[in-house]
Amino acid sequence: MEQRLKRGELRVLIATASLELGIDIGSPGSIGAFLQRVGRSGHHVGGTPKGRLFPTSRDDLIECAALLDCVRRGELDALTIPRAPLDVLAQ
Repeated sequence: MEQRLKRGELRVLIATASLELGIDIGSPGSIGAFLQRVGRSGHHVGGTPKGRLFPTSRDDLIECAALLDCVRRGELDALTIPRAPLDVLAQ
């Protein structure tokens, strides 16, 4: 498939987030997830990561606006590290 894509032989391509083609559907849900998704773009020398948000509902629009506001201010998600996480030890 990759060779055919490079030669331009595919007429259509349906992508999901798991294909890692830089197309992610749905709201990221957290600042960290958004920064991680955008950070995957522009992977070349001198490249600048870029991303676009396409809200699919009014709720998504509000979430995306708040997300961009937090990123511009340099805020990150609060991390809560549990004390003595025995489930991690068991794994």
